[in-house]
Amino acid sequence: MDSLGKLNEQQRWAVGSSNGAVLIVAGPGTGKTKTLTARIAYLLESGAKPSEIVALTFTNKAAREMRERLSGLLGSGVRPSKICTFHALGADLLKRDGNEKQLVKPAEQQEIIRSLARPQAFKSLSVRELTLMISRAKTSLKTPLDNATQQLLKRYEAALGERNVHDFDDLLIKAYELLQANETKRPPYKYVLVDEFQDTSDLQYELLKLLGSAENIFAIGDPNQSIYAFRGAGAEMFTRFRTDFPHATEIALTENYRSRPEIVQLANAIFPESPQLVAQAKESGSVQALETLHEYSEAAYVLSEIEQGIGGSTMLSASGDGAHEPHDYAVLYRTHQAGKAVQKAFAEAGVPYQIAGEGSPYEQPEVQAVIAGLRTAENTDNLSVHDLANQVAEALSLPAEKLTQFFGSLVQFGDDVAACLKHIDDIAEQEFYDPTVNAVTLMTIHASKGLEFVHAFLVATEEGILPKITKKDPGNIDEEKRLFYVAATRAKESLTILHTKTRAGEPAKPSRFVTELSEIAVPCTADPRLPTLEKRLQKRQRKRAQTSLF
Repeated sequence: MDSLGKLNEQQRWAVGSSNGAVLIVAGPGTGKTKTLTARIAYLLESGAKPSEIVALTFTNKAAREMRERLSGLLGSGVRPSKICTFHALGADLLKRDGNEKQLVKPAEQQEIIRSLARPQAFKSLSVRELTLMISRAKTSLKTPLDNATQQLLKRYEAALGERNVHDFDDLLIKAYELLQANETKRPPYKYVLVDEFQDTSDLQYELLKLLGSAENIFAIGDPNQSIYAFRGAGAEMFTRFRTDFPHATEIALTENYRSRPEIVQLANAIFPESPQLVAQAKESGSVQALETLHEYSEAAYVLSEIEQGIGGSTMLSASGDGAHEPHDYAVLYRTHQAGKAVQKAFAEAGVPYQIAGEGSPYEQPEVQAVIAGLRTAENTDNLSVHDLANQVAEALSLPAEKLTQFFGSLVQFGDDVAACLKHIDDIAEQEFYDPTVNAVTLMTIHASKGLEFVHAFLVATEEGILPKITKKDPGNIDEEKRLFYVAATRAKESLTILHTKTRAGEPAKPSRFVTELSEIAVPCTADPRLPTLEKRLQKRQRKRAQTSLF
């Protein structure tokens, strides 16, 4: 077993670091997961026991991928180390202490939050927004809560108590309280590794330091991809790490294996003060910023480019006539609202597509109700998952027209309900992005993190949208810039950044993140149809003006 084989020089340096705190700043496409799993293999080669090592990440999918990679490095017969999510570790610690409780199901949690009496300040928030706000309030160790938030949190905790259940945040909170109060309860981990370090919250970071030997933390991530401030995570975690561990070894991974040189050049221009990425791909790619008239011509342009790439708009012609497959393409946007025109255009065109992130069909209450029903239904008649879901919907008197697309996705599972529910749980971790579907992906930038696509379109790059700014909220410009960076670095071969002259009938201004970059980093062009579209608009406006005279 050679854990250092097939690694570049930077990765070998990171993997072979001596004991002590290690901080790895790893840019997009530089092999974070590969480096972390190789580090575990190296520790085992060097004499560490599997029981002395714990590696933490944020999704079951990521943990599973790390276990599979480690298994490939170690071969059969080697007992694996513990690799899991923060929440799974919390559940394990509480179980060992006899403090195990049933977890509230997502649908039940939504029902609880929907039924809470809200202070006036929170009347306009959606259930999704309230859920995030409650989670952040629960897990914040330092930020004092205002009276309205305390009031809402008290009602929420009382509702959980009445049902004798924990939510996912409780797994971390109770585990942290357990380890903080009693050193003898701390597991004997000698080596603690954490992936995607920029996504750790206050609570998770403090929990890390209570696990075994805090001096042997190996943290890997990218501060420029810290985009979850609304969950309590932040790029400042890297600064805190350097403060808490002043003698830490720090290494930058800069060799990018994902993107063509033009895309890497753009990424470097967005954060010129950061370690600069070096493209390993030699083939040429393309980056452009394109101006079009409005959101409808923007959607039409994207649709036309993708149809041309896949060779047609139907599933039949999209399966091989063009040079690319539908799943090679992604359309990214800052908010669900900014993507509505694109979503409508794809729905009308017949191009196979899926929506992930905010606006996903899986988030609809009707779909969530059917999923909850499938979890409790006994399939005594051995029905197909599709037919069983139909029965659940009929029993709940749910409108069939809102469930058509969801029902269609169930056919692939036959009568295996367990496989269907596992698949749903897996894609829920990536905001319902389904990698098994051959479809164009329409998604928010937040949902795209960690993914990559051959071709990416970033729409609605305008002031007020990206960066997201309102009269009441000036926004977090640093985080908005990181969102722009994440979006740009999803692309492997081509990236098209679109902005419009008008949106929703109002004048629009290109995003500062585009205009502040040089023409070399982002060549600017215009939709070839722009002059024609403007003439048509002027003609319609003159006609309306003439009609108004009579």
